[in-house]
Amino acid sequence: MLANSFLPPSALGLSDVEYESLVRLLGMLERGEIPDDQFTMRRVQHPCRTPACLCGWANHVSGGRAFPLEAKPGATVFSNATYAPRWRDMPHRLKDLFAYGGRATDPVYLASPSQAAIALRNFLTEGEPRWTEALAG
Repeated sequence: MLANSFLPPSALGLSDVEYESLVRLLGMLERGEIPDDQFTMRRVQHPCRTPACLCGWANHVSGGRAFPLEAKPGATVFSNATYAPRWRDMPHRLKDLFAYGGRATDPVYLASPSQAAIALRNFLTEGEPRWTEALAG
């Protein structure tokens, strides 16, 4: 088996914990450990607060240390608040990986776990997710 030739965390604009969570997540996706019904690029978390997209799963596998989630503005302790990372602090290419800010009709939101794995591997090796290529496969 060939060794992975990923870019270093600093070249991707990631902390070590973010990088390690994405590498771990890639392995999970490529081994088929995340079923289709537990993965969607449409949201960070499912309504029951379980992980949904690449960002949500990376946060989950890191024990909440990578891409920390915070309640959306206006949420109260007693509300059924949804949580999201601090998008405003995230580098542009990381937002591209997580498909932040896309239109509701964006095909990235329909990506399967195997397609997301292709985009994540592209990101880790080349610095760009290249979603068009990932979705074609």
